[in-house]
Amino acid sequence: MNSLSLRQILAGAAFAVAAIPALAQGSAAPLRLIVPTAPASGADLIARAAQPSISKALGGRTVVVENLSGAGGVAGTTQLVRAAPDGNTVAIISVNHALNAHVYKKMPYDSLNDITPITGLGSIPLIMLVNPLNTPVKDARELAALLRDKPGQLNYSSPGNGAAPHLAARMFTEAAGVDVRHIPYRGTGPQVTAVINGDVAFTVISASGARGFIDAGTLRPVAVMSAKRLASMPELPSIVELGYPSAQAEAWFGMVGPAKMKAEDVAALNAAFVKAFETPEVRKAMDAQMNVIQISSPTEWAAVIRKDFDRYRGVIQSLGLSVD
Repeated sequence: MNSLSLRQILAGAAFAVAAIPALAQGSAAPLRLIVPTAPASGADLIARAAQPSISKALGGRTVVVENLSGAGGVAGTTQLVRAAPDGNTVAIISVNHALNAHVYKKMPYDSLNDITPITGLGSIPLIMLVNPLNTPVKDARELAALLRDKPGQLNYSSPGNGAAPHLAARMFTEAAGVDVRHIPYRGTGPQVTAVINGDVAFTVISASGARGFIDAGTLRPVAVMSAKRLASMPELPSIVELGYPSAQAEAWFGMVGPAKMKAEDVAALNAAFVKAFETPEVRKAMDAQMNVIQISSPTEWAAVIRKDFDRYRGVIQSLGLSVD
């Protein structure tokens, strides 16, 4: 996700700043911020950390965070696309939005055409982990060698079929040319427990979820699934520098609204979200969650969504994944 250039920011500043009061004062209704995942999920923690700053950036307008989880984000996003495009309802989406259209046989909305991209906000880095006692490797390259020496004998876990960590791990096994079996679990907790118990050789989870296990020495990180190393974990090599660029994967997040929103409402909300995520409070919260802030314009954000929509279509089709 590319950052806005200074020229772009300055060019839109006058219009955006003028639009914020108009939207904030012109609508007595609260801003409904739909989180299509469960409480305490990554997207939920991001939304609630930013909630006060978003309200302040909108001139004190009330911001109501509403969790509508189910079907990998489909349930909550369905409510978003059915909302009036009046600037009163937005949703924070993750990379799962780009995946769901290819995982579910029947979708109640068009993932690209039934939304209005507002602001790309950042990414949630994914970390590949092993149990250092059962899988004594130091990085993903050594892990690939171990898996290659034991074809069909080892497993990896995920929080469920078609989830971003599952696809990231699968892209690694494809890039490494190894024969390893996928074991899907119901959520991150059982997924990680399987690694700790030695039931699987490795797994992929969010950096924020991995940090506690890494600090405790329970699990060892062998790669961050990004193009570059993390500032918070500079000693951990990226999957790209280890020689597997096709396995690069990040769980991005950002704000969208219903289709056919007015340009002035999009500009006002974009400016408010950008302002909120530039505050020290939100930056501190994102650092604590190990999220990477990467602000993008509506046009850039739309391109990111479409790029991964197209990219993951082939991956999911190769896996033969589908949910009725």
